[in-house]
Amino acid sequence: MTMDVNFFLLPVPPAACILTAVALAAAIYVLAVTLPRLKRILNASRQHDATADGVNLPPVTVIVCSHAGSRHLRQLLADILGQDYDAPFEVVVVNDEGYSNTDDIVRSLQVDHRNLFITFLPDDTRSLSRRKLAVTLGVKAAHYECLLLTTSNCTIPSRLWLRSMARHFADKSVEVVLGYGRHCGNDDTPDHGRGSGRRTFDRMRSALLWVGSALGGRPLRGTASNLAYRRSVFFEHKGFSSALHLNYGDDDLFVSEISSSDNCVAEISPDAIVNQHESDVAYSHRAESLRREFTSAMLPRAPFRLMGSVAVALWIWLGSSVSAVILGVPSLLPVAAALIICAGLWIPVSIMWRKVCAALEGGRQGWSALVWWLMQPMRTVGRRWSAWRRRRSNFTWG
Repeated sequence: MTMDVNFFLLPVPPAACILTAVALAAAIYVLAVTLPRLKRILNASRQHDATADGVNLPPVTVIVCSHAGSRHLRQLLADILGQDYDAPFEVVVVNDEGYSNTDDIVRSLQVDHRNLFITFLPDDTRSLSRRKLAVTLGVKAAHYECLLLTTSNCTIPSRLWLRSMARHFADKSVEVVLGYGRHCGNDDTPDHGRGSGRRTFDRMRSALLWVGSALGGRPLRGTASNLAYRRSVFFEHKGFSSALHLNYGDDDLFVSEISSSDNCVAEISPDAIVNQHESDVAYSHRAESLRREFTSAMLPRAPFRLMGSVAVALWIWLGSSVSAVILGVPSLLPVAAALIICAGLWIPVSIMWRKVCAALEGGRQGWSALVWWLMQPMRTVGRRWSAWRRRRSNFTWG
């Protein structure tokens, strides 16, 4: 079966030509927004030899907020205490688990580690974010200026994590270091199972937003599982005083408040990434998404609008391509042009997305990314509706 070349010689209606041009412009816009950010993240995620810096590493206090379920706490503390770090460091565990075995775990490790300490949250705390209180108590208990925060549901694969994060504080102008937390189940394997594709896309799109912004000199938010800042900065901004009425926001509103292009760096090299474990990944992802949907309204809107415009451009590209093909019948030129534009958009984005996904999340998502992005507007509407219905839970008096 052969194709009649005369179909390519048939006249193309002007409307089909215009729509093809619109589809091309929309595809170019998507590439111009996504590819530079993906490349920036990919370059920053490459392996860095933290032992070859030759810098004077500062003393560090690692604050571990221990919340309900300390299944990974013993492993986490062993990972931290076994770090390859040439300067003094201490570990302060803030216990917010009530009648748990956190105290027993810490006491058993204190026999061999004099730099391990523990403090507690009062059980009867009301009308106050327990997470913010835990961080505040940890900061006050710290003996060193440089603070590195993580949570008890994490583990640290590399012995160079502390060095990779803290080395930036050798530069006196650096006051905030944003790390990355890879989401896993109870084991160290990437998120898998029902709905994992959707969740992976959400995390990658979020990373494209806040990691890409930070690497571009416009820090927006961080992650509570891997975040560092100077103790003096915490007190200069009066801690979380501007968001005490909220249960959350210590890793986005506070980071946005204390960070600038001059004092903040993002560290996402393999040695600096921690594994964040969740027993129910789907539930935890949904809860975090709703919390961030609520607090995002209080952050600078420009990066969010930029990410939203990508979905709009994708729908313009798709609608224009389909319309051009329909209006161009029986000519095959609009079909050929639509296929070329589709390949020029889909292939480079998929390749770069797959590489960044492997670096950050350990997954293999690639070709399906743009499909999920086309669905994003509908999912955003549903998420915002759910966040609005649960808005009272975001306040300390809710």
